[in-house]
Amino acid sequence: DRLRAKSLKQTAFLREVCETRLGRFGVSVVTPREDDRRGGHLTLAHPDAGRLSAALRARGVTPDFRPPDMLRLAPAPL
Repeated sequence: DRLRAKSLKQTAFLREVCETRLGRFGVSVVTPREDDRRGGHLTLAHPDAGRLSAALRARGVTPDFRPPDMLRLAPAPL
């Protein structure tokens, strides 16, 4: 229960950062907002998701790229 609660807080924070800082660059969050409709990750949509994935990997972040335009990010509650 504690891990799920922490995961929800981290995912909510990541969503807020993505929406407030990345929306102006064409990034949109497509994961449902409701806690009971999602797991511990966010799926972002952007036409250059493949390039964003490579740039994040070069900086030590391991995203999950889903062609053609989806990028999944999961904060680790452990």
